[in-house]
Amino acid sequence: MYTRTRGMGLETIFDRYEAQQPQCGFGMAGVCCQLCSHGPCRITGKTSRGICGATADTIVARNLVRLAARGAAAYTHHLEELADTIKATVRGKTPFTTGDPEKLREIAAAAGLDTAKETGRLAEELAGMMLAELRKSSRDPLALVKLFAPKTRVPKMVLLEVMRT
Repeated sequence: MYTRTRGMGLETIFDRYEAQQPQCGFGMAGVCCQLCSHGPCRITGKTSRGICGATADTIVARNLVRLAARGAAAYTHHLEELADTIKATVRGKTPFTTGDPEKLREIAAAAGLDTAKETGRLAEELAGMMLAELRKSSRDPLALVKLFAPKTRVPKMVLLEVMRT
């Protein structure tokens, strides 16, 4: 794929990565903080805390949480787009088709849906369920998490209040 995109004259993530070299060592180590307008602060041998007093551990933890939140938001948006595309496909508004009806039925069965329904109707119902899950209040337990979380992790997730029962 890379050879093909290069032949087409398209810039890729790999090209942009190479153009950014060398990357900042502070950023690569996760000890660069750009959270407020006083920074960026960098933890070095000379400075063990940022202007606000944040240590390297605090800065790394903040950066990790922000990255995770951004990633979750992006993937949530992707799921929403997928569900909307499935609904539009069922209604004949896209050039797509259901490529693997058996996989659809497998996922729908895991979600507790009636898999005896016609493929399009089942796809639309599953997409509707996904959208309903995305729009739940933070106080409402998420059925998809309960259905698809690794069973061995559920007790720990409940204990840490990451998941409600």
